[in-house]
Amino acid sequence: MALAVPLSRFTPLVGGGSAFFVRHHAPVLYFMKNTLAFITLSLLLTACGHRDARISHQVVGVWKTGTNQVTTYNSNGSFFTRMSDTRVTNDYIGTWQVQDGFMMLVLTNTSDPKPGAQVGDTKRFQFVSADADQITWKIDGQTIAMSRLR
Repeated sequence: MALAVPLSRFTPLVGGGSAFFVRHHAPVLYFMKNTLAFITLSLLLTACGHRDARISHQVVGVWKTGTNQVTTYNSNGSFFTRMSDTRVTNDYIGTWQVQDGFMMLVLTNTSDPKPGAQVGDTKRFQFVSADADQITWKIDGQTIAMSRLR
């Protein structure tokens, strides 16, 4: 003789007791909800990378700033600057790179004994505009325009 087990033991009292249920897949939902944000971020990062590469390509060459400064930016990421006035001439050697729309200069050698121009000092210039003949940067609220010599 078999025991009769009431159905209420196998089915929940609330919710109808269906043998089938829908299971939400959290990873899929998370991915679908954030796909647009992920794609947008990827495009922005790619665009920044292309912009930095374009600026870097434009920077390579010899540039004059004002009447007393000439800087050479080499394609290997090195630079050489000579600043001269009636009393003294100072040379600055270092590395450069464009990152997130900023020119980053790191000084590796200098003849300038003044503070702020020591080996290891870093300068950060914000890119403003560029064309074949002129590049404009901002540093500490001051706008600096460089004209191409060659």
